[in-house]
Amino acid sequence: MEHTTLRQGERQEHPTGSPPHRQRLHLQDLLQASEHLPSTDELRRHLADQEVQAHLDSLDRHEILGAYLDSLLTVLHGNEALHRMMPGLDEVDFNIIRWMLTPTARARVEGVHDELLYLVTNLRAALDRYRDAPRARELFHTLRAEIGFRDAWDGTPMQVTYNWPRTTPIRLRMPGIRRPIPLNLEINEFGASSEILIVHGFYNIPAIAC
Repeated sequence: MEHTTLRQGERQEHPTGSPPHRQRLHLQDLLQASEHLPSTDELRRHLADQEVQAHLDSLDRHEILGAYLDSLLTVLHGNEALHRMMPGLDEVDFNIIRWMLTPTARARVEGVHDELLYLVTNLRAALDRYRDAPRARELFHTLRAEIGFRDAWDGTPMQVTYNWPRTTPIRLRMPGIRRPIPLNLEINEFGASSEILIVHGFYNIPAIAC
């Protein structure tokens, strides 16, 4: 199963890249015509053809979170470990930013506001590229109805984050475990498809045992 680590390029950037560099990419995207955004059904069919479920099942056997996302941070396919981490994801059309605005996320994710800011600046980069796509517009209008999203969006003007691997873990509060569990996320581009990301999440095992 082919997937390639995101590298610095036209729209991807290493975390050491300066904010001015990210803003130049941001402006370049805005100057270009809006790109075609495939439907979630089309992307899911593509992944089904690649037999990704077998990969997700294998990750579950090793307690590794696995998910395939589109550019708008909608989960196309995810394993049981993902859905245990994010209960109720199906109630928000499998969109991670919408889930981060829920009471469940506030209870589950330590520092949820900081995570939301990170995701919002990622979404801004995607909306640059697909700004005229009906699905992108619909998601943005849905999110704008949430005060938490409006605060995060309006509070980060011109700030964009391109999809480079995270350097800090997300910290989760899990039932029956006293301390938050660090989950290290590895983000890769799936094969040659720039519209699909594959995410692996590796738990800090000693922390789980505490």
